[in-house]
Amino acid sequence: MPVKFAANIQTAVQNFLTAVAAFNPDPITGKQDVPALTGTLSQNVILYGITEGEVVAAGIKDVVTHLTTPYPGGNAGSTFKPVPGTVDFTPRSYPVIVTGKADWTDNDGSPPGTISFLFTFDPGGTISSLWASSAG
Repeated sequence: MPVKFAANIQTAVQNFLTAVAAFNPDPITGKQDVPALTGTLSQNVILYGITEGEVVAAGIKDVVTHLTTPYPGGNAGSTFKPVPGTVDFTPRSYPVIVTGKADWTDNDGSPPGTISFLFTFDPGGTISSLWASSAG
């Protein structure tokens, strides 16, 4: 049986949208949807830091812990809102990556800003890496 290389575009898009919604605090409860966020990530997912680009967490457990822990140890309370018209899954017939810009509000009290992001997907369409940069 041949190895499946291409992530299903519908799965990748849905996982991206679910991850964004699950990461951002619910407007009423202020809580993140940890089970939904966990379900969008590959077992071997890697999270890179925005400032230095270093590996912040590796593996689903450590990445989820980082994304759901408040400052100073994690990103809980931050917001990530993709800018409409900038999100692009490429190449379209083989959705390996999603790129774009997002409005980012950090949980450390620094001023909000716009970041560039690039997420990669594994062959099943779950997120395998999360990278963002505040530079250009």
